[in-house]
Amino acid sequence: MTTPPVTANSLVDVIQYWADRKPDEEVLRFYPNGEGESVAYSYRAFDRRIKAIATQLEPYRGERTILLFHSGINFLEAFFACFYAGVVAVPAYPPRRNHNLDRLLNIMSDCEPAIILSSDTVLQQSQSLCQDAFTPAQQALPWINTDMIEDAAAANFNAPAPSAETLAFLQYTSGSTGTPKGVMLTHKNLMTNVKMAHQAYQLPANARCVSWLPLFHDMGLIGAVMTPMYWGAGSVLMPPAAFLQKPIRWLRLLSEYGQQSPVGCTAPNFSFQLCVDQISDADLADLDLSPWIFAMNGAEPIRQQTMQAFADKFAPCGFNANAFVPAFGMAESTLLSTCRQTGPIISKRVDAHQLTQGHFVEAPERQEDHDEANRDSVYVSCGQSCAGQTLLIVDPDTREIVHDRHVGELWLQGDHIAQGYWAQQALSEYAFHAYTLDGQGPFMRTGDLASTVDGELYITGRLKDLLIIRGKNHYPQDIELTAAKAHDAMHLDNVAAFTVEAEGEEQLVLVAEVLRSHRKDFDADAAALAISQAVAREHGIDTHAISFIRFASLPKTSSGKIQRYLVRERYQEGSLKSTGNWHKPSVPASALPAIPQTPMAQCSTADIELYMQQWLAAKLAISVDTVPTQASLDSLGLDSVDLVQLAGNLEQWLGQPMDNMVLWELPHIQAVATYLKETAETPVTTDDDEDIEGFI
Repeated sequence: MTTPPVTANSLVDVIQYWADRKPDEEVLRFYPNGEGESVAYSYRAFDRRIKAIATQLEPYRGERTILLFHSGINFLEAFFACFYAGVVAVPAYPPRRNHNLDRLLNIMSDCEPAIILSSDTVLQQSQSLCQDAFTPAQQALPWINTDMIEDAAAANFNAPAPSAETLAFLQYTSGSTGTPKGVMLTHKNLMTNVKMAHQAYQLPANARCVSWLPLFHDMGLIGAVMTPMYWGAGSVLMPPAAFLQKPIRWLRLLSEYGQQSPVGCTAPNFSFQLCVDQISDADLADLDLSPWIFAMNGAEPIRQQTMQAFADKFAPCGFNANAFVPAFGMAESTLLSTCRQTGPIISKRVDAHQLTQGHFVEAPERQEDHDEANRDSVYVSCGQSCAGQTLLIVDPDTREIVHDRHVGELWLQGDHIAQGYWAQQALSEYAFHAYTLDGQGPFMRTGDLASTVDGELYITGRLKDLLIIRGKNHYPQDIELTAAKAHDAMHLDNVAAFTVEAEGEEQLVLVAEVLRSHRKDFDADAAALAISQAVAREHGIDTHAISFIRFASLPKTSSGKIQRYLVRERYQEGSLKSTGNWHKPSVPASALPAIPQTPMAQCSTADIELYMQQWLAAKLAISVDTVPTQASLDSLGLDSVDLVQLAGNLEQWLGQPMDNMVLWELPHIQAVATYLKETAETPVTTDDDEDIEGFI
């Protein structure tokens, strides 16, 4: 069997290596709908397509190019064409009706691209919106439609392969409205990390990756495409929306391709929980998950409870719990830093009080109803440091190295560590050039608090207040501002946002002071509804709970800064001076109305409106009467995952592909129902390669 190209300097070398040795073997297969029809590339055909696009980019060698594509095959064509042409790729989300527009404008301003690559669909949907928002200099940038480039152009390709030290792409870290940070990754960074992953995973050479992750995300792009590409295996892909609408689609592909070869995946914790919650027992009958030998769990806090629930539910389908591979990584370390070898998961129940003192000590046996037992937390090992990397736990204040069972900041060093943040020298110096008290360095500060026990890494929290929900970063200050503006009983500096573990994943909690002037007539339910709707609309996430407290009782420092960790601790203790509490109701999938049996084309617009009202009312645990047909869907307090699931039900009822973005773009329920009725009566084709951003 052919060995991987261990001397390759870049993914260009890797693709051409396999195109020479096994030209007709499949490297990529993409299912636009998550099932049914698919498109595929062999190594030879993919190499040819990349070269054709790269010929149009050669004049821009060394410059940055924005990639505006939905998550699909044409994004990968353009991305690797940048590598072939020596252009710095900058992936971005296509904006639709201002959705993602601010993020794109921030990235454009930061990286100053020379060109924009896109597709037919995105040009039609987004170009005029972009041009209206761009500066005059940005409006003058050329747009290249890669769909218009013929494969025959590959014959004109003659660019030299990039060197290992050349900048490959800028990975802009996720987040909400903060200043964008473009992580600078060289070809050496990428090749070092995929080789580290190959050595750590120890997978068979024919093991395929089956993924739903967005290809703009480092785990989707590097973990699900580049890494299996290095060892000569293939990737089977679907759009994120296809998974979120019907999680069973992902498992069916794992089952299907498992009949041909071993299969694996990389995914965040919430996706396994979604499978537990959304897949019915009736769907398990035809699944064979015994060939699923590798299930990496990362990108957000890893929950033992979720993995156990998943293993229990899918054990009858042959899933082996030892396939789970908890891991840790981040964009600044390319992707992977630590991972478990396959085998039993290692976890520890840690004494909550000791943890606040910086000690990672296992909790003593306690009665379940003991107050301290309720505060103790289970931490899952993220495995051991990958080969070729130096990992330290360091006191962030003194810069002294701390030892096993002590908590400090995680510092990393190795050839996979990024070069810094684009055009942010001071921040790069701080984050990527840290030295220990005894002069060891340079190291990259991760900003994560962690401890090691017998070489196993345990992530215990964040040094700063960044929130990670479903794999996406959110700045608490942004959410607090949204909440404060949502109701006049709130004040800007008197709201705290943090996360707690609930229902198998990290969930958002808000604690807000009520102004004295509103104390007598304050309606907690009305305020909670206004706040949760605003947070969902602005940030695309659910609010799990809101606690309203007395004015001037929010824990703060002497300088007036909110002590979010202390607020979280008191919230969990129940020691806040609460004046009212609200929790989002937990609604099982079985409580949602079934898709009507009558074809949509035979139903009236009113029938469609009623189904949507009933679904939304059930999801929000409110009366149907309180969901008017003039209500906009993004104002009801639903997060992006909820809306994608509703879109999936409507698409199934419609009986043909539906543009998911109509739920965001049309003004209210009545307009969506009218659109669906017209579509049902006059079938149309739609671009199925649609990515819904905001859930990860």
